[in-house]
Amino acid sequence: MNDATGLPLPASGVLTSDSSGTERAFETDTGGRFAFDRLPFGVYRLVVHAPGFSSRTEIVDVRSALPREVRVSLALASITATVDVTEQPMLVDAHRVGVSYDVAARQR
Repeated sequence: MNDATGLPLPASGVLTSDSSGTERAFETDTGGRFAFDRLPFGVYRLVVHAPGFSSRTEIVDVRSALPREVRVSLALASITATVDVTEQPMLVDAHRVGVSYDVAARQR
């Protein structure tokens, strides 16, 4: 697992296959790596999560007992915010005008 800049990213996720009924959860090491042994041949769905990043789903087709490397890059998660606007009376009366003077002691 890497972030968008290519740096290793600790992450977690799950590998599932509907056809074989396989489901394996995992956590990567600090280098963003993990390995599965003895997977039945077939098509798997790999879902990866990391705090602060968008989840990513990849389809992995396992057709050999030889090791296979799958690189996954996660993008930063989008930030959402909600602003509630309510009607409040104005603090300043826009229809009232006036002049104010400040009187202070004479400066020497």
